[in-house]
Amino acid sequence: MLTPQILDTGSLQLHYAEGPHNGPTLLLLHGASGDWTAWRDLMPRLAERWHVCALDLRGHGQSGRAASLDGYHLTAFAQDVLAFLRQRAALPAVLCGQSWGGMVALAAAAQAPELLRGLMLIDPAIGVMRATGIFSVWFEYFDWVRAALLADPRPEALAETLLQSGRRPGYTLEQALPWAVTKSMVDPRFLEAMTTTPVTSGFDLAAALQAVTCPLTLLYGNPARGGVLDPADVQQIQASARQPSIHYFDNAGHDPHIDNPAEFIAALEAFAAR
Repeated sequence: MLTPQILDTGSLQLHYAEGPHNGPTLLLLHGASGDWTAWRDLMPRLAERWHVCALDLRGHGQSGRAASLDGYHLTAFAQDVLAFLRQRAALPAVLCGQSWGGMVALAAAAQAPELLRGLMLIDPAIGVMRATGIFSVWFEYFDWVRAALLADPRPEALAETLLQSGRRPGYTLEQALPWAVTKSMVDPRFLEAMTTTPVTSGFDLAAALQAVTCPLTLLYGNPARGGVLDPADVQQIQASARQPSIHYFDNAGHDPHIDNPAEFIAALEAFAAR
């Protein structure tokens, strides 16, 4: 059974879903413009052996909004995660982040490696640091979602906008509504910050990877199916991290934990056994 919870960090409130205390804490971080429900279908299985928690990142879901664009810098997200770990986790914990959540997880782990027993990065959005290559299509998508939110943030209106856009060929209104509900709770200023400000300025990827002292596993998807890691990104992780475990999902895209949940859980269990 999952329970909704709130953590007041002193600067804003963070909403998260929590499972029973069945083992070490496993904190899950979603990607940009998502929320904790990205993990909902997996959490019952994960809760069998973990104290599993899925966070709504700032500016997403039911968590608080930043007061300015500067409040959506990578370091602010990382501080939220560290506050959660220090106040609500059984330490050391395992931190798992997908896409932008992977960048947040890495930034947090680099600042306080002593809090973690493991770090898992799922198709991390390294491309946000350069806004070119494979990841560039996501910046156009963020601009489009922001425009839709500013025009009419109601889920019903967003669902109709999605259907009319042709971005999800064959979708029905019923299929579009879950996407729309999630997007209706995203702060448009977060999307503006992602596309107009250097949200990762000052972040040194190689130094962050070298600072992580716990086991690190990278899971990444096939670029032909929507994965966002360039081969150079994978090579940098292999070169900079301390003996990382690399797991490639040929049959998955940017969301291997959703596209192939059984393989994801198997990889997580193997990782936890290291």
